[in-house]
Amino acid sequence: MLGLLFLFLVISFDIVSSTSSSSSCIPSWSNWSPYTSCTEECGGCGKPVSTRKCIIQKDCPEQNCLGDWQRIQNDTACDAAFNIACKAPKSLCCEGYRVVIDRSSTNPKITCAFGKNGTSKDKKKLKRNNIKHYQL
Repeated sequence: MLGLLFLFLVISFDIVSSTSSSSSCIPSWSNWSPYTSCTEECGGCGKPVSTRKCIIQKDCPEQNCLGDWQRIQNDTACDAAFNIACKAPKSLCCEGYRVVIDRSSTNPKITCAFGKNGTSKDKKKLKRNNIKHYQL
């Protein structure tokens, strides 16, 4: 009888300890990164991206965090550095952009700039980034 009581206590303790440890195994997200990367690295149509990591405790079973691991700023375009023309098989530039040749240095680059509906703000951005553009 005493052995049966001991076995019951051991099993009860094991169930309680495993339940309490699994409740502390809730994964969490890291802070969002700054918007430093871009959805596309060429063509002029990329959007800034911010990411975060799912933090899972070492001794916990494999779990997933709820929610998204990345967010995209759809109302903003990436900086001019991402306006490099794409290589085949992609289109050179995204819709709304023109292919231009940057001849501001001895090593000309094909880039993507504002389209035919470009605003004076777009033109100032090219000038500010020291891009002398010539439409192809």
